Amino acid sequence: LASLVRELVKCEALEHLALCGNRIGDEGAGLVAGVLAQWKTLAVLDLRMNQIGDEGGKQIADVLGACKCLRHLGISGISG
Repeated sequence: LASLVRELVKCEALEHLALCGNRIGDEGAGLVAGVLAQWKTLAVLDLRMNQIGDEGGKQIADVLGACKCLRHLGISGISG
């Protein structure tokens, strides 16, 4: 996942990122959170069914304020 995130951050026009059902867990959520604010055009982030716990959820939540274009965050079934 780290390699994917490193490449995706180069996509300046990324609008929709679906990572649902990939078991990214807290570590993956942290990787996504680390670059989330850099995606200036991201409108949809789908993290459903990913076994993300409190730690990963907090990391995502902490950067949401910087995501001005984000209109939908899919988080159903994320509990790990």
